[in-house]
Amino acid sequence: MSLADWNQLLHAAAAGDRDSYDQLCRESTPLLREHAHQVLRNPDDAQDVVQEALFEVWRLGERYDPARGHARSWLITMTRRRAIDRVRRASAARDREDRFGRQHLPVDHDSTADSVVDLLDRASVRGGLHHLSDLQREAMLLVYYEGCTSAQAAARLDISIGTLKTRVRDGVTRLRSVLDTTG
Repeated sequence: MSLADWNQLLHAAAAGDRDSYDQLCRESTPLLREHAHQVLRNPDDAQDVVQEALFEVWRLGERYDPARGHARSWLITMTRRRAIDRVRRASAARDREDRFGRQHLPVDHDSTADSVVDLLDRASVRGGLHHLSDLQREAMLLVYYEGCTSAQAAARLDISIGTLKTRVRDGVTRLRSVLDTTG
């Protein structure tokens, strides 16, 4: 379609000619959708923007001034502006959500207090280890403090895995009981 045809269709549509408006929509939609998609990268959003722009042509087509450019350029510019506005609105909404999220985040915990609690817990456990039998303590130290697997700890102690697991289980039960009574 020639540039003169675009101008004629736009003028006729602005004057209320439905057939000209329909033809303008059919002819311009693919081009306008392409330009909107370049900005939005989403075909559904691009189609929405094109529909909004073409609705504006129906409502405000008389504002088009052929002295300032061709109808095709005016339609493309209108569509791109709407697409950019949509991107800006989405970006502003994300920024608002981010700001709101940062303002309403839970307060960071006190790492000094956590460190003190950890130290006290470790001291309590170390103190509780003295209440275990030598066999239980030895098995617990290998598994929990040295990080040995059950097979590695059993091999180092020269006992079966079942025996090791029994010692560790009994040691944990005894340690829990000691820690519960000492607070």
